[in-house]
Amino acid sequence: MRKPVQILLYLVMAVLLGAIVVSYQKYRKAQADYVGLRVEEQATRTRYEEAISEMAAIQDSLDAIVVKGSPRPSSRSSASSPRPAAIGRWPGSP
Repeated sequence: MRKPVQILLYLVMAVLLGAIVVSYQKYRKAQADYVGLRVEEQATRTRYEEAISEMAAIQDSLDAIVVKGSPRPSSRSSASSPRPAAIGRWPGSP
């Protein structure tokens, strides 16, 4: 009776060891995926910031264009252009 119990315990240990190895491999893969995701997120943020900067430059160059026959704007005041009062809210919006 002692021999079958000992064999059963060895089998249980082998299954547990296999489960540990598989779990560790999944952990390492998840960790590598997370690092890749963080790098991709940072690259996306950088591209977004560059796009915003380019749009601001285009807007500045459009503001500098003077249409023939129209009076040249003296200076741009903050009251003449709509600016958000708070994030997500524009003046006059509910």
